[in-house]
Amino acid sequence: MKIFLHNKDLFDIHEADTIALPVDGLRPGLEGSVAHQLLRRVGADSLSDVYVEQPDYPFNGRSHWSALEAQPEVEFDWLCALGTGIRSSSGIGLNEPADRPDQKQLARLVLADMFRVAETGTVGQRIACPLLSGGGRIRSIDAAYLMLDEASRYGHDLELHIGERDRDTFEMLRPIIR
Repeated sequence: MKIFLHNKDLFDIHEADTIALPVDGLRPGLEGSVAHQLLRRVGADSLSDVYVEQPDYPFNGRSHWSALEAQPEVEFDWLCALGTGIRSSSGIGLNEPADRPDQKQLARLVLADMFRVAETGTVGQRIACPLLSGGGRIRSIDAAYLMLDEASRYGHDLELHIGERDRDTFEMLRPIIR
């Protein structure tokens, strides 16, 4: 897999055909900040408004792919929502830190699922993704190494474009993501 690090907004990575959005994955309305940015850009109220194929919630630890409705405000053809939340046996999300799974393990699960699906060639293969730091629960450097390690398991036809707006974080990551 080819991996690129960009010091720009995720939405400005024009080399990618897919945007990956971390979402809680429990139910509609629990999108993360990147998903909310997409919604603001396209003037939608929820991800359901931009999905062509509606997701089957919950999709925790999995990726949900959909063609992206023609949106002139973004240049992506595909949307890949990454289910980064968890579900308890009662169906209600768990909020206590002790109840949450290892965030690194969860990030690996969603990345593996995203890359596995992308590798089939039926969806986009050039993916723009934010650094999967779990809302700050994973240090940026650890998230980068985790993403690199998971990406190394997949084919040469795939591209991962990591968008990092913060200049200091970008400079810290640049020596390890070339």
